[in-house]
Amino acid sequence: MMAVITEIRNPVFNADGSIECEVQHSVYGWMPFTARADDVEAHGREVYERALAMIQAPYVAQPP
Repeated sequence: MMAVITEIRNPVFNADGSIECEVQHSVYGWMPFTARADDVEAHGREVYERALAMIQAPYVAQPP
């Protein structure tokens, strides 16, 4: 049986462009994960894309 990452939570950008997050692993439960766009593993790139889609830029009000 192949392990599957079913959920991602708490994505945060790192200074190097990677994303720290937590993933729900089908065998080990919630665990920390560093996702990179250039990960050599397909699941790492998938986690990166999914985490990137979750991050929203904060609203910054324009001065009057």
